[in-house]
Amino acid sequence: AERERQKQKAKEDRDREAAKKTDKGRLSQLEMFRTNEYTAWDDEGLPIKDAEGEEVTKSKTKKLRKDWERQKKLHEAWSKTPGGGVQ
Repeated sequence: AERERQKQKAKEDRDREAAKKTDKGRLSQLEMFRTNEYTAWDDEGLPIKDAEGEEVTKSKTKKLRKDWERQKKLHEAWSKTPGGGVQ
């Protein structure tokens, strides 16, 4: 009985993690940086100017690109799931 309870808990944890990951994909990579932190974006939605109007540094752009790529994969996976892509 204890083993069954542990198996059930592990399954619930896996399902919860999968749901969390899927939910993160709901936000499009094109919209993820559209915040007050930035004032200008390129065609892909990557910030090119910060809130003060200064150019985003090369190192910051590299980090943002990495986050953007990760979000793009999550969003594509989300839009392929049943019910995904319907907003």
